[in-house]
Amino acid sequence: MNAVQLKLQQLADPRFNNVTFSKSASIYEKGGIWQIDGRVYHGTTFEKVRKSTRKKATVANKKWIEKNFETILWDLCDYKKEIDEKLNEGKIQKKTLFSVFAQGVLDRKFVTVDDEEYGVSKHTMHDYNKKFNKYILPFLESYFIEDIDIDLVQEWQQWVLSKKYQTGKEMNHRYSDKKTLSIKMLKNIRIVLNMILKEAVIKRLITINPLTVIKVPAKSKKGRKPVSYLTLEDIKTIMDGLDNFTADVTRAMDSRIRKQFKNIFLFMIGSGLRSGEVIGLQWNDIDFENETVSVNRRIRDGDIDKPKTASSIRTIPILKEAMDALIEQKEISGSDTWVFTNRYYTEYSSAGQIDWMYKKVLKYVGLPEGRLYNLRHTFATNLIHSEIETITTVSGLLGHNDSTVTQNTYISNVVKSNNIKGRSIFG
Repeated sequence: MNAVQLKLQQLADPRFNNVTFSKSASIYEKGGIWQIDGRVYHGTTFEKVRKSTRKKATVANKKWIEKNFETILWDLCDYKKEIDEKLNEGKIQKKTLFSVFAQGVLDRKFVTVDDEEYGVSKHTMHDYNKKFNKYILPFLESYFIEDIDIDLVQEWQQWVLSKKYQTGKEMNHRYSDKKTLSIKMLKNIRIVLNMILKEAVIKRLITINPLTVIKVPAKSKKGRKPVSYLTLEDIKTIMDGLDNFTADVTRAMDSRIRKQFKNIFLFMIGSGLRSGEVIGLQWNDIDFENETVSVNRRIRDGDIDKPKTASSIRTIPILKEAMDALIEQKEISGSDTWVFTNRYYTEYSSAGQIDWMYKKVLKYVGLPEGRLYNLRHTFATNLIHSEIETITTVSGLLGHNDSTVTQNTYISNVVKSNNIKGRSIFG
C-alpha cells in the first residue's frame, strides 16, 4: 500500500472533505531542498501551496514527490490543519472507506487450519477475495461504508449483471464469446458482500443491510439444468469398460494408476465425498471394522487444508462397493499415509488429474462427457430415489450445511430412512 492510499485511510481523508488537487505540481530546488508549488481545491475555493517538502534535492526524492504530490500538498495545506482541529474536537465525524472496512472484515473472517474455532478454509478465503476484487471492489471502492444504502447496492447488482466476463472453461478458448454472469454466480458474490454489510450493521455504521431488501432476480425454472448423474445402466457400462480400459497398455498412463482409477470410481459413487476430500484421504481416516470413513481434510490446487465448511468434517458409513474398493486399494496404494496416490506414490495435488482420467474413461466406453463431481451427485441421487435415506441424512453424508441445499438440488420431497452400511449401489 503506497503513501497516498495510507493517507486516504486517515481521519482527515481529502475525499471525505470534498477536496481535489491540481493535475500536477511544480517541483523546484531551493537551498538544496525540493520545494513544491500546487493547488488544493475545497468547495468553491482553492488554496495555493508553495512550501518546502523537506526532502533533499536528489533525483530519487524528486521522483517520489512527483508520484505522491497529492499526499504532500494535502499534508502541507492549511485546510488540512483546520480539519484536523475539528476532528480532534469531535466537530466532524470520521467516515471509513468501504475498501478499508471490507478488507478488514475479510481478513478477520480467515481462520487458519489449526484454529479450534473453524471458520473459512484457506481455499474458500482465496475464492472470497477473488470475487471481492473482481466484482465488488471496482464499483464500491470510492464510497464510504456509512454511505452504502439500498439504492447504491441495487445499482451495484445491476452493474454486476450487466457486465460480460470470460470465466472458467471459456477462458481457455481464444474466440469464445463473453457471457453475463449466471444467477448462481451472483448469489455467490452476494455472500461475500453480505458478510461485509452484516458487520457494518453490527458496528452501527449502517442501519440496515441492503441485501436483506434487495432480492436476486428470479431464475427461469424452464431454463434450469437438472443435476447430472449416472444411471445404474451408465454405472454398469463404465464397470464393464473399465477392465478393458485398465488392460489397454496403449493408454498414456501407467498400469497401477489405471487400476487405481477403478477404485476411485467405485469409492466416489459409494461414498459421496467431494473430489478434493477423496484425494485428501489418509489410511488413518478409514475404519475397516466399522466400515466408516472420516473426512478431515481436502486438497485443492496443491493446498492441504480442512474441508469446505465445519459441517464437512464428518465420519460417515459407506456403501459396500466403496469399502471393497478401499480393500483393493490397500494392495496397490504404495503409501502408508495416502489412500489414493499419483505415479510417484505421493498425494495428488489436484483432483483435476483424476477428472481428466474420468473424461477419458467416459469417451472410451461411449458415454457423454461429464465431470468427476457427477459421481457425488450419483451417490446422493441413488440414495434418495431408492428411498434408502432421508434428505436430512443424505445432507449429513454429503457434508452440507443445510438440508435445504440437498433438497433443492436433488428432490422435492422427503423420503423414508434406512441404514446404508453394507448396502450395494445396485440395491
